[in-house]
Amino acid sequence: AANEFMAQVHHRMPVILSAETEPLWLDPLTETPDTLEPLLLPAPPELLDAREVSPTVNTVRNDGPDCIAAAPLPQDALTPASSTGQALTLSQRERELNGEVRLFS
Repeated sequence: AANEFMAQVHHRMPVILSAETEPLWLDPLTETPDTLEPLLLPAPPELLDAREVSPTVNTVRNDGPDCIAAAPLPQDALTPASSTGQALTLSQRERELNGEVRLFS
């Protein structure tokens, strides 16, 4: 079942793996569900982030960074800093999603 954060979007919870649990999850020799069941825990809500993305994600043919890129803000939603040409920095979570930082080390 979804945690409280994810329940706002969907009733199911995706499996979110650490670097340590990825090999077990992906191991083709893992044959019993009991081996994987301990990995089926809802992620802590503070690990998750929601944002609007492009409709690119809605087509199964698309598989790339554009699928998770934040949708452009409407022109009237720009902050004063961005409208004056000052650089906006990526948040820690955006850097993680762009692959610049691993979620689990």
